[in-house]
Amino acid sequence: MGARWWLSFLALAGCSSEAIAEPIPAIERPGTFVAVDEGKGYLTLHRTLESFRVNDETLLVLTVYDVAPATPGEAREIAKDRDIPVLYETAATSLGAFPNGPYWIVWFRSLTEEELARLQ
Repeated sequence: MGARWWLSFLALAGCSSEAIAEPIPAIERPGTFVAVDEGKGYLTLHRTLESFRVNDETLLVLTVYDVAPATPGEAREIAKDRDIPVLYETAATSLGAFPNGPYWIVWFRSLTEEELARLQ
């Protein structure tokens, strides 16, 4: 194989979707799934829809799901599903008040059109 083939291969490899880095999940990043141990005997699964600064505080808009995972691993598997039962479509809180217990960032994916519409 000639040099031209290798150059074409390298150029195409650099354009693949795998070459784009995923955002680093954080509580305040829209699309992040957070499992919180609120002392209920199970974890509560939340998803960040939006975050914004007001004065010196970060405010969050979350979805709270109607599931009861026992472990962060179970919460992660639930978060991978695109059809998770919703308890509250939107809930507002501050980053100073959330999470209110030990937590784990269990998954991330971009928000869907439906999830973005909840912010309207």
